[in-house]
Amino acid sequence: MSGPVQNPKKYEWAVDIEDLSFRYGHGPEALRHINLRIRPGERVALIGPNGAGKSTLLMHLNGVLRGTGRVRICGMDVSNGFLPQIRSLVGLVFQDPDDQLFCPTVFEDVAFGPMNLGYSKEEVLERVHRSLRQVGLEQHQNSSAYHLSGGEKKRVALATVLVLDPEILALDEPSANIDPKHRRRLLNWLSAFPKTQILATHDLDFALEICERCVLLNAGGIVTDGPSREILYDKDLLEANDLELPFCLQGRPEGGEREG
Repeated sequence: MSGPVQNPKKYEWAVDIEDLSFRYGHGPEALRHINLRIRPGERVALIGPNGAGKSTLLMHLNGVLRGTGRVRICGMDVSNGFLPQIRSLVGLVFQDPDDQLFCPTVFEDVAFGPMNLGYSKEEVLERVHRSLRQVGLEQHQNSSAYHLSGGEKKRVALATVLVLDPEILALDEPSANIDPKHRRRLLNWLSAFPKTQILATHDLDFALEICERCVLLNAGGIVTDGPSREILYDKDLLEANDLELPFCLQGRPEGGEREG
């Protein structure tokens, strides 16, 4: 095998979710009748209070969780035996990087995916070095991830998915535990990344700067879905869903003037 299996079909939607519901064990529904379509290249923020279903929704994108309803990724149904292809297309970064890092060194963590997909040794080396450069951690390739800071671990976890050149980046709280310098570096990098991005985040300033579209969830359902510069400027809507205006808008009347 010389690399990941590619999706042979052209597709209109990077993500196409129809009537998705899910519950953990015998608890209440964590997702309720979710309908969501995301076009290739869109940058979409999933926002909402704790327990809204943001992380649960992300974990359905590559089959980590399975609910009722239908989830299609790049035209392929998650339930129809396409998981190997889908998992090479969806780069999912968990909220806690310790859930994603398990090898003795940073290099081995990042190399794990392409090695298991059968890339040549030369291709693995090139991809690993490129991904570590992208997240600014080339100097830590021989370190143990467990000796890094929380923000550095988050960047290693991001490198483990970038190394596979995914079509979709699915990031759970990407700006958490990252210092201001590397938060700005991540913003700049994501702004230039040309493929689909789906961010579950409490950082509404980050969402406002990077995502043109927001999906507001609460109690497992979609409250509203629309342009970030409408939803994130709507003080009453946000407060009704236990959120506050982005910090950059606080103190302005009614969320401040919308920029064109």
